[in-house]
Amino acid sequence: MGRHARRPVRQRPLLIAAQSVMGLLALTLGLLTVTGNAQVWHVYAMALLLGIISCVEVPTRQSFVVEMVGRDDLANAIALNSSSFNLARVVGPALAGVLIYALGGTGPIFLLNFLSFAAVISSLLLMRRSELRTPEPVPRAKGQLREGLRYVLDRRELLGPILQIAFISMFVQSFSMSIALMARTVFGADASSFGVASSAFAVGALGGGLLAARRTRPNRRLLVGGALAFGVFQILAGAAPSYPVYLALLVPAGIAMITANTAANATLQLGTTPEMRGRVMGLFILVFTGGARSARR
Repeated sequence: MGRHARRPVRQRPLLIAAQSVMGLLALTLGLLTVTGNAQVWHVYAMALLLGIISCVEVPTRQSFVVEMVGRDDLANAIALNSSSFNLARVVGPALAGVLIYALGGTGPIFLLNFLSFAAVISSLLLMRRSELRTPEPVPRAKGQLREGLRYVLDRRELLGPILQIAFISMFVQSFSMSIALMARTVFGADASSFGVASSAFAVGALGGGLLAARRTRPNRRLLVGGALAFGVFQILAGAAPSYPVYLALLVPAGIAMITANTAANATLQLGTTPEMRGRVMGLFILVFTGGARSARR
C-alpha cells in the first residue's frame, strides 16, 4: 500500500461511533430548545456537524447490510433496508408534525430522537461478530475517491443507476414535500387532511418496499419502469380533479418511488466488489441526497 496507506476501518465500530455522535447532537439541540437557549447559529452548527457525519455514516450503513446477511438473502435485505430508509423520509415529517402538536414544541422531539439512537447502538453492540460476513477491510490511502469514480465510470451497469437516481433526485424526489402544497393551496385541505395524504403516500411506499423484498434480483426493466411510473403518477396526481382522486393516485406513486430507489440500490450493491462497495454507495448517497436538496432550493 506504500507509505500513504493507513489502518483499515471496520464498519460496525464506525457506525457505533457515528450513531453516538449523532445522538449527542440531538440531545444537545433538544436541551437547548427545552431550556429556551437555542439560537439560530446553534441550528446551523448542528446541521453542519450532522451533515459531515452523515457523509460517512449513511454509505457505511448501506454497505453494512451485506455483512449481516448471506449471499442468498442479499437482494431481499437490500430491498428492506432501502425501503425503510425511503419510508422514513416519507413518514418522518408527518409523524414529527403530529408529535410537535401533541408535545407542545420541537424540544421534546429532539429528546425523543436522542433516545431512539439507543436502540440502534444497542442493536449494533449486541450483534455476534462471529456471524457477520465481514470482508477484509481496505486500508485507507490517497486516491481512493478518484479510484471509486473511475470504477463507476468504467461500468455501465453501475453508471446507469447512479445517473438515473441523480435525475430522479433533482427533478422528482421532492414529491413528498409538494403533498403539503397540493393539499393546502389546490384542494384547500386542513392539517388533518394533509396527514391523510402523507399516509396514503406512505402506504404506497410501504407496499412498494414489501413487493421489492420478494424479488431475488433487480433488473434494468424494473429500474427504468419504476422511474417512469413514478413520473407518470406524479403528473396524474398533479392533474387530479378532486382530493379523493389525488389520494388514490398517491398510493401507486409511493409504490413506484420505492421500486425505483430500491432497484437502483440493489443493482449497485450486487454489482460492486466488496472492496469498492463503500465508495460506490457513497456516490449513490451523494447524488440521492444532494440532488434532492438542490431541487428544494
